[in-house]
Amino acid sequence: MSVRIYNGFELVGLTLETALDALRKLREPARLQACRLTAREVLHMAVTQFDAVSLQVPTVPEVAPNGNHLFEAALRLRDIQDEVVRTGRRNPRIDTSLSVCLIPTQGRLLGVAYGENPAMLQVLKACPAYRELPYWDGTEAPEDVSDAEWAARKALWQSALPQWGAPGEFGLSYDLVPDWALLCLTAECADALDPDEMPPLARRAANMAHELLDADQLDGVAAPQKVSDACRLLESPLWAQACARVAERLNPNLSLDDLRGQPAPALKATCTFIPDA
Repeated sequence: MSVRIYNGFELVGLTLETALDALRKLREPARLQACRLTAREVLHMAVTQFDAVSLQVPTVPEVAPNGNHLFEAALRLRDIQDEVVRTGRRNPRIDTSLSVCLIPTQGRLLGVAYGENPAMLQVLKACPAYRELPYWDGTEAPEDVSDAEWAARKALWQSALPQWGAPGEFGLSYDLVPDWALLCLTAECADALDPDEMPPLARRAANMAHELLDADQLDGVAAPQKVSDACRLLESPLWAQACARVAERLNPNLSLDDLRGQPAPALKATCTFIPDA
C-alpha cells in the first residue's frame, strides 16, 4: 500500500490539551485568511464578468451592463462552494476549509493537515510549535532529509498509524475552518474586498482573449483544432498581439465602484460562523 502523508507535521513540546488551546487561538486568523481568499476570488470573478460584458463575450453568464458584478460573482461562487460541501469533491481554487487530525504517539504529538489551499496551510504553520514532518514511500525522500532520519520518520508514523490506517481512526480531528463555513464566508467577504487584489490589465486581457477565442471571436486568430496547435498559438507573437488588442478595449482603471454598479441586496448568510472564544 502506498503511503502519502504530504501534510504531516509535529507540534513540538505540546500535549493534546495544550495543542487544542493553540488551535483555538488559530481559528480566528484562519477565518480571516479564508475570508480574504474568498473576497479575492469574488473580486477576480467579478472582474472577468465585467470585462466579458464590456466585450460582449457570449460564453460568460449574462449580466446587465450596469449590474452589480460583485454580487453576481458572490452568488456564483456560493453555488460552487455549495457543490463542494454537498459532494465532497475538492476545488483548490475556492476551497478555504482547513482541519487537522492530532495523533499522540511515543510521547510526541503528530498531526495531519487537510486543506486544499496552500495559503490556508500557512495559518497552521504560523504556530510556534509547528514543524513539518511529512512522509511518503514509493519515491525518494527530500534532499535535505538523511536516510537515517527518513527511516526514523517512517517508524514514527507507523507507530501513529498502525497498518497505515486512516488518521481519523487513531487521532482527534479539529476544524479550524469547517466545510460548511465556506457558504458563510461568501456572505461575509464584502468588507475584505481589496482593490490592490485587482488582477493586472495583462492578465485580464489574456483571460478575455481566451474567452473570445473559445467563442471564435478573437480578431485575427482562428480557434485551434488541436491541443498542439493551441500550445503553439499561446507561445506565438500572434497571441501576444491579440492580447494587446484586447487590452486596448478594457477599462485600465477598473474600480470596486465600477464592479458594484447598481446597488444590490446584501447576500444573506445561510449559517453563522462563530469562532471559539
